[in-house]
Amino acid sequence: MKTPQLLLILLFAFLFSGCNKDDETELLKNEGLVIRIENNDHKTISEWEYNKNNTLKESWNHLDYFQEGKNSTYTYSFNSQGQLIKKEGFEPGNMLMSSYSGAMDKDVINTYSYNSDGTINHFTVECNYNTREELDYTLNISYQYPSKNLIVMIVNNVNPTANSVASYTDYVINNDSNIEEMISYNMISATEKHIYSSTKFTYDKKKAPHSFEPGPVSKNNILTKTITSYYYDENGNQSIGYTSDYTYEYTYNDNGYPEKSIETYPNEIQNISYYFYK
Repeated sequence: MKTPQLLLILLFAFLFSGCNKDDETELLKNEGLVIRIENNDHKTISEWEYNKNNTLKESWNHLDYFQEGKNSTYTYSFNSQGQLIKKEGFEPGNMLMSSYSGAMDKDVINTYSYNSDGTINHFTVECNYNTREELDYTLNISYQYPSKNLIVMIVNNVNPTANSVASYTDYVINNDSNIEEMISYNMISATEKHIYSSTKFTYDKKKAPHSFEPGPVSKNNILTKTITSYYYDENGNQSIGYTSDYTYEYTYNDNGYPEKSIETYPNEIQNISYYFYK
């Protein structure tokens, strides 16, 4: 099981990063709460339903690699402070994956805990394959906060047959409260790390749609994303495997949130989405 790739899917389920903890009061105005997303053909591919207090109740999403007619579906539970404490549902298999665990449907349960200052402390991802219990696994994700401009995410796969080691991601936060860079790596020793990817971002100055997912978030919308992959030879020398550049364009509604986004991939293919708010 390649946990870094799975975590990228989990962490980038939404194009936009959402609001900071300090912006929770803005939810009272119903601003930034997406109710659905349409693709370029104006077919709905995602929907969100909210509780009376504007916390998220349930959602569904269809990705290109899901089988036709299959969607990911989730329900959400919050504590009295408005913090997400559980997210559970169903995820279809990825038709492009060659492994059983990647290609098969599964039930997923995420549970979250927080520090006293409201920042995310830990969460678990339980993946259950029902008819193939031997494939079941759990990810333990914890967060450290060495400084105001750095958040460290640590991922462990607790499946005893996985033979996996902890993977790390550093989130470098700039002075505009946006994620400037994500650096993913493994620790080779107590002091030496092998970086296997780096992702750098630039942003607009507009407001991003709200995301209820806890963890490192950005205040504004991504304009560019550059992913660099690295590999190491038998002597531990680092080389660049590839670099991929993505660009994003937006039109905005009267409240300053994106209502249309155009994502351009490195191969020049474009993904167009339309956003509708509560």
